[in-house]
Amino acid sequence: PECQFPSHSPCHSGPCDQRGTQNCVQRVNDYKCECRPGYTGRRCEMVFNGCQNRPCRNGGTCAVASNTKHGYICKCPPGLDGITCENDLRSCGMLRCLNGGTCVPTARQSRCMCTPGFTGPECQFPSHSPCHSGPCDQRGTQNCVQRVNDYKCECRPGYTGRRCEMVFNGCQNRPCRNGGTCAVASNTKHGYICKCPPGLDGITCENDLRSCGMLRCLNGGTCVPTARQSRCMCTPGFTGPECQFPS
Repeated sequence: PECQFPSHSPCHSGPCDQRGTQNCVQRVNDYKCECRPGYTGRRCEMVFNGCQNRPCRNGGTCAVASNTKHGYICKCPPGLDGITCENDLRSCGMLRCLNGGTCVPTARQSRCMCTPGFTGPECQFPSHSPCHSGPCDQRGTQNCVQRVNDYKCECRPGYTGRRCEMVFNGCQNRPCRNGGTCAVASNTKHGYICKCPPGLDGITCENDLRSCGMLRCLNGGTCVPTARQSRCMCTPGFTGPECQFPS
């Protein structure tokens, strides 16, 4: 039709099935029919049954589709995706893909496929973000916050420094009172723990439990000394100065 074959070419006689053939390739005294998606056979004369080997997984339903690359289409149950229903979208769990990113479940661990211009485990950083290079110390950093041409490392409790690389010495300013002993504790909010003498309590041993005096806290209530006057902290269901009344 387009005068593309020499008159002695095997392709000239039209041996390939027109419906299923993409192209006829001339060879030495022979030919090869290159089939369209979904067709097979020497002359591309047969519709390929892509469902024959049951390719759909996880309860997916297979339908022959001769016009597709694989010769079939899988109709997946809710929560599943992929050519063979191999992706369990439910396995993304708590992974959040930000800025238009898409969760891609894999055999080992789900990951985010980011839109152009974003990067990071959750697509949280612009590609040009200073946070992208990982300037913050992983051990001490809670989060990296992008700023205009800069970044800020938000430190975990007990860490400090530009990159949250230093353990904060919470005992440096001697926070423990009334004879309490200070111990550095990098995993706590204040960076230290006070070991209080008997009869004292509180973050800095500021509460003198002995000052409760004659105050009786009933029905499981607890005496809480304060700077002015001790009071009762009542259990649920009770109220009053000494927790003596049902609430």
